Amino acid sequence: MSRILISFLVSVTFSLSLTLQGAIDPPSLRCVAVNADGTISLSWDTPAGIPSQFINYTIFSSANSIGPYLIIDSVTTFNQQTYLDPGSVGNIYYFISTKYQDSTGVTYSSPSDTLKNIVLTVSSLSGNSLPPQLSWTPLHVPNLITNSGKYRIYRKKGFAGTWALIDSTNYGNEKYSDLGIVVCSDSLYYKVETDDNLPCISISTIDSELFKEETPPNVLILDSVSLDTSTGTAKIGWQLSSSPDVTGYIIYYNNNGTWITDTIWSDSTTYFEKLNVQGNYYILDFNIAAIDSCGNVSNILTSNKHSTMFLTGAENLCNREMILSWTKYAGYVVSTYDIFSSQDGTSFKWVGSVDGTENTFSHLGLNNLSSYCYTVVANGNNKTSRSNNACLQFTQSNLPVFHFEVYATVTPDHLVKVRCLVDTTAEVDRYVLTRSFKKDGPYLDVDVLFNPDSLEILFIDSTVRPDQSAYYYRVDAMDSCDQIIVRSGVHRTIHLSVFDDAPNFFHNLTWNFYEGWDSLGFGVQSYRIYSAFNEDYSIATDSVGRLKNDFIDLYYDSKNAGGNFCFFIEAQETGNIYNYRSISQSNRVCLQKEAVVYIPVIFTPNRDGLNDVFMPEIQFVDANDFQMCIYDRWGKQVLIVEDPAEGWDGSYNGSDAPSGAYVYHLKYTNSKGSFFEKLGSITLYR
Repeated sequence: MSRILISFLVSVTFSLSLTLQGAIDPPSLRCVAVNADGTISLSWDTPAGIPSQFINYTIFSSANSIGPYLIIDSVTTFNQQTYLDPGSVGNIYYFISTKYQDSTGVTYSSPSDTLKNIVLTVSSLSGNSLPPQLSWTPLHVPNLITNSGKYRIYRKKGFAGTWALIDSTNYGNEKYSDLGIVVCSDSLYYKVETDDNLPCISISTIDSELFKEETPPNVLILDSVSLDTSTGTAKIGWQLSSSPDVTGYIIYYNNNGTWITDTIWSDSTTYFEKLNVQGNYYILDFNIAAIDSCGNVSNILTSNKHSTMFLTGAENLCNREMILSWTKYAGYVVSTYDIFSSQDGTSFKWVGSVDGTENTFSHLGLNNLSSYCYTVVANGNNKTSRSNNACLQFTQSNLPVFHFEVYATVTPDHLVKVRCLVDTTAEVDRYVLTRSFKKDGPYLDVDVLFNPDSLEILFIDSTVRPDQSAYYYRVDAMDSCDQIIVRSGVHRTIHLSVFDDAPNFFHNLTWNFYEGWDSLGFGVQSYRIYSAFNEDYSIATDSVGRLKNDFIDLYYDSKNAGGNFCFFIEAQETGNIYNYRSISQSNRVCLQKEAVVYIPVIFTPNRDGLNDVFMPEIQFVDANDFQMCIYDRWGKQVLIVEDPAEGWDGSYNGSDAPSGAYVYHLKYTNSKGSFFEKLGSITLYR
């Protein structure tokens, strides 16, 4: 029978029985106890009523709080207060109704409170590690007013262990973390109990789990790591672990990328010497961990790692100084670094200190013929750590014998090319090309060359706009101290501007004088003017002297030139002490002319030498893409020519064409590549 049906019958019966004298209440269900053998004991308080009307206590159960509820048994003794459910597993909900007979017949009382067995679950936060985490289901929500309001928690080790009360918690808090247990590996059993004033005890299911002591000892702190470079030993110190179960310490050593361990089996040792380390070649990293009796190892924090200082140095012969730098000591707060030096094998002496936030030091006033060894000591929190030794010696530099900028020129693809003659036997770290709009600067670094293998080095400046401006260039030879050893003379490129005076048919070319060849030679000899149609340069079309920087280009007779006029200027050097005669070219300037087409309306081919040929006046048209057709009044083609220099003499098939109107059809392309057509009439008059 489903709980819905039973609940309906019980509620109907109960509501009717309220009007009848002698109705019996349900028992007050108080406790549900799960026994060790898995059976469940129910306990209740006897209801008020007339025992003579009593038939039985009917016991209902379900695996779900909302049913369906089934009758599992009945108790026929009015004063009996317990019942044993022999076969229930999992979550079980119970309620009891009293079955009785009065003047109306057999009926059921209303149901008692529904109680549930307490189901306990034991788990771990991670794997099988401690502490055990307990959670359980409540007996009833809200708590019964007759309940003590407390849970007692019991634990035993192993199946054969003895139950022990370990703690209690308030009803409503059905969770517990057992922080007081320590086992290396064992099964732990738990149960929960709660009391009722009946009196009776509700007991939970028993649950167990295999737990292992996986909580590591507390994190261990290193004191310091120091190097003894004379013996190749690293000296490591640390503080004792605060965990009570520590049996030893593990030293971790980073050997150039490979971590190596050493174990010291003692709970009272705080010092260890690691032999044959390589602190003179790279940074050494150390860390430490504690190990307990269960074999658990304390966490290793990156922040607890100690790293030795690795000291390096570089000479600065220009300033007769040694520039020292080192990796900062990692592991404790450094207040100061002390620097010690040994000259030519003598004992180390203090030469200076820097703040703990710094890691560089310059040792000044040195003998450039001596050798020096250095070591650094880090001080902080009453601790010291020593770096490796770094030994250095000065080397002599070889200055350039010559350094000469040959030219600076603009290339056809709008870059600037700078060539320089250098002494490859000199000790030069690099050559730097600098650029400026003004001769006096400021100059901007635009390119750098290291270790050239030729006497001539070439720079390409692709970051300029030579079509907009002239630029000054110079080349600096730099040493490793970032100082200029020698600087070339300043050279200035040529910037060409072209003004088109169209009404007067000429171009006015102007440019700045080339600068730079005067320092080691005789300067500019002349300027050559290159002009071309459609950028087809061949030879210079003219030249002017070294003191002239303008030129007039006439183009009134450039009838069929195509319309593209291009120019550049080329400066020619007179010569210099290195027997160079260089050239420097300006930017390219191209002008595109609009096509000019004039077509007469009449011509008189009477062979008098005046207006005998019909030929349009055409200028700045692409001669390779031109066509003119003549048609008579009936649309018959009488002429076709593809050369703008040819016209029509008024003949057709060897005979004079008759006077009258004719149609011309003109097709051509201008200098910009645009296609045009003209259609009109021409009168032939004889």
